[in-house]
Amino acid sequence: MANEKIHQYIDTATINDLENNDVVIDCEVYDGTNWLSKQLPHTAIMDYVDAPFQKIVGTFFDTSDQIHTNINQGKAIKCDTTDISQDVTVSNDLDSRPTLFYVAENGIYNVEFTLQFIRASGGSSKQASIWLRKNYNDVAWTNRHLTFVANSGKLVVCGNYVIEANISQPIQLIWAVDDTSIQMIHENANAVHPETPSAIISITKL
Repeated sequence: MANEKIHQYIDTATINDLENNDVVIDCEVYDGTNWLSKQLPHTAIMDYVDAPFQKIVGTFFDTSDQIHTNINQGKAIKCDTTDISQDVTVSNDLDSRPTLFYVAENGIYNVEFTLQFIRASGGSSKQASIWLRKNYNDVAWTNRHLTFVANSGKLVVCGNYVIEANISQPIQLIWAVDDTSIQMIHENANAVHPETPSAIISITKL
């Protein structure tokens, strides 16, 4: 029963009434694949009463600069630090970079990102692109372009996607540039502000 979750909501008064009685209660539990009708003793109900209220959410950030060595080539954005992980995790890709985000339950999710860019070169305007990749395939109509003028200062970009996610299909956020001087940068803390991550990615089940 370690992986089962109570599907039926039970109010606190009912739980208190059950504490001193040897009874069972009809409910539905999730075995990882299906909802099953079962009768559970009140002690089991007490163990799982909070389960329906636990939100599926993960928040991750990166503490390093992220750069491209090649132009016009998609590269996954990494997050080397886990802030919150409730049934959402990040794993390493084939290059040992933490770019693969997994959810523990199928459903509709909000994928939100915050990225800090800079361009440290002159010349004409250049462009970065950001899009979503799911199960190693680019997701249609998810691309966004950013334009950088010469020697532009820091630019913070925020956005989100609402997608259907599957437990076996990793989610990735991809970026590409047509000038390798466009980078995502982090900053250390100073007397004015705390640390600044180069990327923050949050995934929440709706």
